[in-house]
Amino acid sequence: MITYETMVQGERFYLLLGPFLISRKVRRELGMAISSDENYRWIVALDGERAVGFGAVELCGEAVQLRHAYVIPEARGQGIYGEMIRRREDLARAAGFTLAQTVAAPASVPALEKHGYAAIGSRGQYTIMEKTL
Repeated sequence: MITYETMVQGERFYLLLGPFLISRKVRRELGMAISSDENYRWIVALDGERAVGFGAVELCGEAVQLRHAYVIPEARGQGIYGEMIRRREDLARAAGFTLAQTVAAPASVPALEKHGYAAIGSRGQYTIMEKTL
């Protein structure tokens, strides 16, 4: 059974996500290195104590930014990505935000559209998307 944990940077964060942070494969798939600071909240999908997915929301500025969403290949197709979208939006609403934005890799666009995000521009192969919360 998949469970979800909200976290910030700290020992547990680095224990669970450290392998992803240094993985070239994950970086290539995301299209960038993974970053975090005090404005980030992370949703981590867990199968027992094993991280099978994660996504961040950056809580600053006019709109929150959905960042760094990833699900390991063998856990895809179970609704984890969509659940992490919903949970990050909930964090944003609870913090008083009414607009969410993201820069989406091509493979993420259909899932984000399914959750109400619309394209507002592009950056190379990536689609800039937003949603009113």
